[in-house]
Amino acid sequence: MPGTFAWLNRALLTLFLVLCSGWVLAETCTHLKSERAPLYQHSAFAHGYIHGYEQGFHIGNQDLQLARNSRDINRSDLYRQAADEYHTGFGAREAFRAGYRDGLVIGYTDAISGHSFRAIDEARIASVRLDLAPAADAHRSRETGKQFELGFMHGYRAGTLQGVGDGRNRATYQPAQAQCSAPGEKVPLGEKYCGGYLRGFSFGYSDGYINNDHLVVAPEDTGNVTVKAARK
Repeated sequence: MPGTFAWLNRALLTLFLVLCSGWVLAETCTHLKSERAPLYQHSAFAHGYIHGYEQGFHIGNQDLQLARNSRDINRSDLYRQAADEYHTGFGAREAFRAGYRDGLVIGYTDAISGHSFRAIDEARIASVRLDLAPAADAHRSRETGKQFELGFMHGYRAGTLQGVGDGRNRATYQPAQAQCSAPGEKVPLGEKYCGGYLRGFSFGYSDGYINNDHLVVAPEDTGNVTVKAARK
């Protein structure tokens, strides 16, 4: 019996340390201490995006400064793994990974094209009048949080698709032209969903419009949209 209790105590201690480690690492994320924190708390996708964008921009800037040929960022280990930065305190893992991949593509494309580091400003705009979640409710997985998350993700992809089209057609820059919608109309279009959708659309529209010649943004049969760098 003593051996059993000792094993149980070690197991509980290990679990406690893992949970605390994830909490501490989440708490030290500088993005969650910025004025953009409300957006990242409401959307793991947006939070993953900014991590991916930073990494992609760094790699792209190195390639640009060293006069290297642009790489296929879609085939990189970083794109496939997406992402070592994730911790449970950041919210839904798959949403974070999806955002990371899109951010990695856009960050790399911005840098290799000689554009400025735009993501912080875009995230700041998307955070306007968005309430900071209480500490006990941060990175929410409740139904309202899920609706905002889905809305932001769907809006981002739709905005990127529209932005690419408008940019290639030399149309007027119109990031606020969205109407709230959902792929296949499989989710309710409530206030939280639409709030996320409109913010995500504007965010994605900017990415698509500015990088229209360097992206492949394709709608899928499911109604979702994929964002990838164009292969040269």
